[in-house]
Amino acid sequence: MRISECNWPQVEQYLRKDDRAILPLGSTEQHAQLSLSVDSILSERVATEAAEPLGIPVFPVVAYGLTPYFTAYPGSISLRTETYIRLVRDILDGMRAQGFRRILIVNGTQQALTLCAQSLLQTGDRFWIDDPGYVNARAVFTLYGGKPCPIPVTADGMDIDYAFQHFPEGRLAYLTPSHQDPVGGTLPLAQRLRLLTWARDHRQWLIEDDYDSELRYRGKPIPSLQGLDTHGNVIYIGTFSKVLFPALRVAYMVLPDREIFQAFKALKALNDRQTALTDQLILTDFIKEGYFHRHLRKMRAVYSSRLQCLLDELRAHLSDFLSFTDPSAGMHLAAFFKKPMDEERLILAAAARGLVLHGLRDYTIDRYDRPGILLGYASFSEEKIRVAVSALKEVFQAIS
Repeated sequence: MRISECNWPQVEQYLRKDDRAILPLGSTEQHAQLSLSVDSILSERVATEAAEPLGIPVFPVVAYGLTPYFTAYPGSISLRTETYIRLVRDILDGMRAQGFRRILIVNGTQQALTLCAQSLLQTGDRFWIDDPGYVNARAVFTLYGGKPCPIPVTADGMDIDYAFQHFPEGRLAYLTPSHQDPVGGTLPLAQRLRLLTWARDHRQWLIEDDYDSELRYRGKPIPSLQGLDTHGNVIYIGTFSKVLFPALRVAYMVLPDREIFQAFKALKALNDRQTALTDQLILTDFIKEGYFHRHLRKMRAVYSSRLQCLLDELRAHLSDFLSFTDPSAGMHLAAFFKKPMDEERLILAAAARGLVLHGLRDYTIDRYDRPGILLGYASFSEEKIRVAVSALKEVFQAIS
């Protein structure tokens, strides 16, 4: 069901079956802007009794559903304006004023994609997706009735000319323009502007998954699609999982306008009520006290050094077998076979040597024009990288 076709009065009626009150804020026939209230006396008493011995501050909003979204309410313990907006502006590099009022906090990128699928797709709607591309995005859009339109990937990311020509009816486009997942590449500014014009003229949604834009080691970042969008076609998704740790299920969406924001907020409340408030509180302090930006600076230096080590080792030992380029970003590198290779046999032989390889075939829908593998480097010391490349060279030699 699309947002424009949601029967929000029915949603509100359904929610009222619960004992918790629902407060409609400026409801219309199409959008009941909902906010979950709380039995404040009981909740505050329970929260206070639990938190006081631990020295944890208690706010009036600690309860079900109060802050499953970014808010500037005084005393809110969700990610707060004065700390979070600085971070998001740095990431988006051009987010328009008041954009923070359209930020929805979610449980990881996968929930953001699920909300998009639930809200924007009907059964049979076509969606553009990179081929090869992010498997879980394809899976969730397909689960909710979407039909994938595989778009080839160039050195600069999604081949938008191919998409325009072959799938003009696409209702939605999912893309990773800052660092194409999984093979790398950055969509140039001119292509981004053409894509935004197309989306405007064809009333197409663009889902911009900016999963690791903070991890750029060289070159100047290009403004996000969201920062360039002037017609409300882009939904931006960012996450803390890559830059901190995967178990931290905190991500965020920047929605095009308040109406869309209210609809997604209500849908999230139906899905899981809220994102863990304790995690948000800790993360807020982590950002506010400067640890987050110091962590980013440190990890960029560490990962950049490890990437350079991997590139040097590949050039020295595996250039006869693999072609590759400097991705200048991210946490992995895509390497392509220079000669025909039994990919499955290679992966099994590498596993026997303690090496975990991911074949690009697993990320492909239709066109497997450039067979290859993904090589991660972020989690390994430079010494381990050297040992691993040496072992991989022996594997290639053994099966070639």
